[in-house]
Amino acid sequence: MSGVRVAYGRALDGYGRDVVVAARATDGRDFVKGIAGGWVDETTLRRARERGIDWGHVVEESDSFTALADLDNS
Repeated sequence: MSGVRVAYGRALDGYGRDVVVAARATDGRDFVKGIAGGWVDETTLRRARERGIDWGHVVEESDSFTALADLDNS
């Protein structure tokens, strides 16, 4: 599910309209309490860049949970 959020984040980057995509999953870590999804919108990648979050690294590590938590999107 991490890849889905990342793909939507890229697709919505600079979209210019209000859009929110929600995904519910375990982020590859089954049965870990508190990890069960996240959301992205048209501002996610811009805010990630502003906070120094490398979205390519997020994809490589398959760890959207940490990035989205840093953005208050989890």
